[in-house]
Amino acid sequence: MRMILVTAPFLLVSHAAFAQEQVAPEQQPRCWLGSTSYSPGATVRAGEGVMLCTPSFVWETSKAAASGCVFEQKFFNTGAIHEGNECQPDGTWATISKPDQK
Repeated sequence: MRMILVTAPFLLVSHAAFAQEQVAPEQQPRCWLGSTSYSPGATVRAGEGVMLCTPSFVWETSKAAASGCVFEQKFFNTGAIHEGNECQPDGTWATISKPDQK
């Protein structure tokens, strides 16, 4: 019984000290497109052109190729194939022709 009375306060104090040491991670700013976030340097097709996420976390028009394509709030790399479509370097989707079945 004496051992429990000595051990219990020690465990409570050590647990409280551990909780104080944990620091919430600082939230990193990001560029947002819909509900998806991107890091600076990312290029994504939005509207009629490719947009670049700048170091100041704003989107700017870019002449660069897109890093990938967005479909149903999901990001796909250039060359990815999804539901019969291929992600093109300009950030658009192209339908892939199916081979003739015999």
